[in-house]
Amino acid sequence: HTPFNAMAGFPDVREIGTEEWETLSQISGTTFGGRPVGRTLQVSSDAFVIAQVLRRGNISRMENGPRWCHELDNVVVVTTVENPAEDELNQHFVTGFVPAGTQQQGMRKYKAMIAGLEHALEPDDRLKVLDEVLTKGRAFYGLDLACIPTDMPLLQHCAKMGYAECIEALLSTPGFAQGLGHRCKHRFTVLHFVAWQGHDNVLEALGESNIRNLLDISNELGELPETAAIIRAAELRLEKPDMAKKCEEVAVHLHRLRIGALGEVAL
Repeated sequence: HTPFNAMAGFPDVREIGTEEWETLSQISGTTFGGRPVGRTLQVSSDAFVIAQVLRRGNISRMENGPRWCHELDNVVVVTTVENPAEDELNQHFVTGFVPAGTQQQGMRKYKAMIAGLEHALEPDDRLKVLDEVLTKGRAFYGLDLACIPTDMPLLQHCAKMGYAECIEALLSTPGFAQGLGHRCKHRFTVLHFVAWQGHDNVLEALGESNIRNLLDISNELGELPETAAIIRAAELRLEKPDMAKKCEEVAVHLHRLRIGALGEVAL
């Protein structure tokens, strides 16, 4: 297993196609300097961002046809009804658009945030670094931070680094708890990073209920989190015995939770 690049895995931006441009150019009150460059949203991959724009954005009726424009932080979503339910997005979603400048702003802020976390000396300082995310939530300048960047989303990064206070704060922020089971590069969950690094403090921040939901999710090598902790402990035993011991303790804790869960099922 190798360290992941926290800036890898952002979606590409491009010049919008003719059909998409014709739809977007009709949006009342919105002007583009020529054909826009950015990213179109898809229900299959951007459902959370779309739902947040619909829930919190400004709404206006478009000039042509029964369509509504929803706008939040320069992210635009067009629907065929004014307030579609989340389970009806496929039926009523027309298009969505994140301008390149908006996404680039989000990427710059994310990069600065990761650097700020690494330079912060105290837990309270790290929470201050996360302030904008904790305010805006999981949808961040058109990016779904529960799964973007795909190599290392924010929860996974904080779990890897042992930022227990950040994990606790993020799970209390709308949307992040629902994305807890996401698997990033090598199909690692948050719990795999906790196990791989021996961060028992993060276990407490996750809480037993969340841990139980992640116990049976394997990575691309078929390793459950407790298995990954045992393998990591064996690798570290000679060079870093203290860290190896922490990985062993995490493995034991996860195993006991598993046995307890199996016992509850048997009952």
